[in-house]
Amino acid sequence: MIGQTISHYKILEKLGEGGMGVVYKAQDLKLSRLVALKFLPPQERPTPDDVQRFQNEAQALSSLNHPGIATIYDIDECEGQRFIALELLPGGTLRSKVREYQSSARDMPLQLVVTYAIQVVDALSHAHRRNIIHRDIKTENILLTEDGKAKITDFGLAKLRGDKQLTHTGSTVGTAAYMSPEQIRGESVDGRSDIFSFGVVLYELTTGRLPFRGDHEAALSYSIVHEDPAPVVSLRSKVPHSLVDVITKCLAKDPGARYQGCDALSADLQKVSQEITGFVAAGPTEPARKGLPGWVLLGGVVLLIAVGIFLYVTLAPSGKSPAVRPAIAVLSIENLTGSPSYDSFSRGLTEEITNELSNIPGLLVASRSDVAQYRGKAIDMKEIGDKLGVSYVLEGSLRADGKKIRVMCQAIQTSDRFHFWSQGITRDLTNALEVEADIAQQVALGLKTKFAQKNVEEKLGLPQNSLIKQ
Repeated sequence: MIGQTISHYKILEKLGEGGMGVVYKAQDLKLSRLVALKFLPPQERPTPDDVQRFQNEAQALSSLNHPGIATIYDIDECEGQRFIALELLPGGTLRSKVREYQSSARDMPLQLVVTYAIQVVDALSHAHRRNIIHRDIKTENILLTEDGKAKITDFGLAKLRGDKQLTHTGSTVGTAAYMSPEQIRGESVDGRSDIFSFGVVLYELTTGRLPFRGDHEAALSYSIVHEDPAPVVSLRSKVPHSLVDVITKCLAKDPGARYQGCDALSADLQKVSQEITGFVAAGPTEPARKGLPGWVLLGGVVLLIAVGIFLYVTLAPSGKSPAVRPAIAVLSIENLTGSPSYDSFSRGLTEEITNELSNIPGLLVASRSDVAQYRGKAIDMKEIGDKLGVSYVLEGSLRADGKKIRVMCQAIQTSDRFHFWSQGITRDLTNALEVEADIAQQVALGLKTKFAQKNVEEKLGLPQNSLIKQ
């Protein structure tokens, strides 16, 4: 179609294609502006559902007027081809933005994450107030303007007040990885389903990965309905507890446990934004990617060498006891695989980690008998700290996927319940004893390095990085 003129639109290039349609960049010859032309998917005869969804999108967009929602200019048919003329958004999708950060092994700045989130929620709130449920919120359906503002598009699956069911009862509509549990089950949905899908988007922006996964759609659906996602802090350590709380509440399986509307969600995101600006250097816009001056890079190298020497000296046995000796209690590594066959591995791993930590000079480890009374129970970190005389508690979980296992451990400060350190380790489960020993050594090394860093920071008078409350 490139080079053709449809009605008064000249097709310039293809922008994308999916199950909901094909989108082209086009020149509006009447108004001399660039637009996005969306056509029904190429097929000999569109199904009634295809036509209804196309009409739905046009109707939904025409009834919405919000800076966070793509603008519709026209809906028409030419030579048997139905199309919608939309605002052209040249900044790409949020999906492409996430991949951009992944490819450069960077995390998206938290302030940028929350800025996008607030923009999307405000747009969703506008739609919900007009009784329109999107039902297909995902990073691919959130486009960016040239100056980086987020806009929701693709309302083809939107549920409008009084509209009829697009598909037969019990079927699902939407994109599987972002569906709410009630969508998966084919139940009736309301705005809280969009809030769940938004929670998936927020998790993805924060961690760079989706919260629910599966090798096929049935496994993915099971994960969404029955399983909890990996903790955010196990994938990205320096995330404030307030943002973790927002994500967790959005992703509640029970709609009644989620935010009941976008206003409360937006208010909490505003608070998170204020908190983040207090301790994250990145502002609400993307940082510039210009190279650093040579003298800055040289200074950074010198500083790293100095810190490395300091760490070595700190870790080397000196024969002197430190003024304050940290103490830790190791709780059980919880078996979250759903299979009792991993219980013995969890117990063995707990013992291995306890032994490895006991070999760290200057670190006191609570005895197994003292800790046993708290294992497998709902506990208060501060209570354990007071009763056992420990300043840290180590807890963890075990998951399995085929022959692979993933262990996630985190250390919590008992004084303020703040997150101190976390690490995720994935291994092939071949020889259980060898894997237990390997993981325990990695955990001990990670904590040893963290304690050394903390010691250096204290000696240099630097602020501590314990920012994530549990």
